[in-house]
Amino acid sequence: MDHAAQQSGVQASPVEVRLGGGVGPSFVLRPPSPRVPPRILRHPGLSCAGARFHSHEWLGVVRRHKRLPHQSVILERIQLFHGSLPVRRTTRIAWRFLIERTKNMPTYAIWNNKGGVGKSYLSFQVAAEYARVHPERRVLVIDLCPQANSSSMLLGGMLDGEAVLNQIHYANPRLTISGYVEDRIFSPYVNPRSGARYATSVSAYNNAIPRNLFLVVGDEQLEIQSSRVSAATSPGPQDAWRIVHTWISDLIQDISESWNNETFTVFIDCNPSFSIYTELALSASDRLIIPFSADGSSKRAVRAVLALIFGVTRQPGQQQSEYFINSQRFRMSLPELYMYVGNRLTQANQTSAAAFKSVVNEIGDEIFAVWQTNSNLFCVHPGGAPIPTGKRAFKAMFQYEVNDANTASVVSSTCGIPISGLTSGAKIVLGKTVIVNQTQLDKQVPNIQALALAIE
Repeated sequence: MDHAAQQSGVQASPVEVRLGGGVGPSFVLRPPSPRVPPRILRHPGLSCAGARFHSHEWLGVVRRHKRLPHQSVILERIQLFHGSLPVRRTTRIAWRFLIERTKNMPTYAIWNNKGGVGKSYLSFQVAAEYARVHPERRVLVIDLCPQANSSSMLLGGMLDGEAVLNQIHYANPRLTISGYVEDRIFSPYVNPRSGARYATSVSAYNNAIPRNLFLVVGDEQLEIQSSRVSAATSPGPQDAWRIVHTWISDLIQDISESWNNETFTVFIDCNPSFSIYTELALSASDRLIIPFSADGSSKRAVRAVLALIFGVTRQPGQQQSEYFINSQRFRMSLPELYMYVGNRLTQANQTSAAAFKSVVNEIGDEIFAVWQTNSNLFCVHPGGAPIPTGKRAFKAMFQYEVNDANTASVVSSTCGIPISGLTSGAKIVLGKTVIVNQTQLDKQVPNIQALALAIE
């Protein structure tokens, strides 16, 4: 029992939480006194930081917990009331209660406001490796990039994966992310509870992928749908913007319920542009992984990420994004910075090791400066780790690098074989014999393994 409850002599009874049944979650509070009947409390902003709710017997404050997705809340500072006025000797119970259903699905957005940084390749490799080292846990990849590159790689690569993609895209019903978005366009403000059917078992198409990895397949139709998704944010209910920005959260929750609310991990491959579906992905995520390449445009793109999501500007008075402004307005949570990854996997990044390290350090210095003034934007990990007190400790926690594996990287993505499962030797790729050297694998496999192990 909580110390405050012990002092007051109040027996804190369990609290039952019901999600749904309204615009926001519904709480069934079971008060300490058996003479006071349970109260069902609804509030459209219940999942948002600082939202207040009240009834005749109870007043509470809801605060979002930074380690949980945005539907999750902490119920704290519950105050006993008599009628509509507090009794003279108020009983205070400092409960800290977590909604277990959303606690069980940590969600990582992989995004940079720049193309060509190897974002989809990183999504493919990290999700597959994470699934391999966590066979007891389901892993869900949501491909919210219209190019669907991570879907193609997961489903078998350039030839086989593309054939599977075409098969899924032309099927009726269209069990892709666009199919789900279409469901929500027809029911923008009430969850149709259709999300569970959009989770595809990847190993059914590609036996190189662990059996515990599932995919919401990407679809180029997202681009066509984007204007209708944006239109749903207004006009409509007063909080239409907030509701639309919970669509992907609803999708994850639907899948969670179909998996009996077991623990699973979500990776979202985001589109480089800051489009409406990128906003939906970020609103559904509680952690952010930023890949970047070693060039000047990557430095600018990282600055754009900090500004667009967190409102971090370089000069006072600079304009902030509507996404940041509306997230603050509706008190919606933002993903926390989990790691930034220097990625040498792209054609645009064929620079020398020294030049690459220089850019990595410059970007690291810029992000460290944000840490010094806004450490609340970051997710300290692993759980229980000490808070970094200097630049070296900060970079050890948040900065990672992935080396180029040259031919091995190409074979891995083209054939849909995660690089940790790729062997050296001759491979047939697009009708040609290609040699994968063990030295190439040794460059990158340890990086991918370290990344996966760093993800909680």
